Amino acid sequence: MDVRCLLPSGTSTPAPRLNGSDVEEVLERMFAPPSVDAGQVPMHARSRIDTGEMRLALAILEDALRCALRHHHSRITEQRLAAREAMDWLRSDDDAPPFTFVRICQLFDLDPDWIRDTLHRHLFKAPTRHDSCAGTRHAA
Repeated sequence: MDVRCLLPSGTSTPAPRLNGSDVEEVLERMFAPPSVDAGQVPMHARSRIDTGEMRLALAILEDALRCALRHHHSRITEQRLAAREAMDWLRSDDDAPPFTFVRICQLFDLDPDWIRDTLHRHLFKAPTRHDSCAGTRHAA
């Protein structure tokens, strides 16, 4: 194994395009539940996602995040344009109902700036040598 792949790189090139499992991992980490007992969560908060409108709002947010993460660095023009559209929606401070980014964040008590910052970090992080060596085979 080449240990240079484990060392951080000094380059600041855009991160490589994320694959499906990477996107799932990022979304899981972004929206991991806090470590609290179910008894600590008020009853009304647990049942909030049971309405169709809330499920739709969550699906819209999830779709925008997936699109931005998967297609931001795509070579396919349509995918890049869809990612740009999603990023524009995520950057918007419009809070008009019903389904603007800020309004959806308010529905779920999410901090829009935290989501934007986390997304930006994942999209523009500098790749490490480990990332660039992930697809290569090393002799044992």
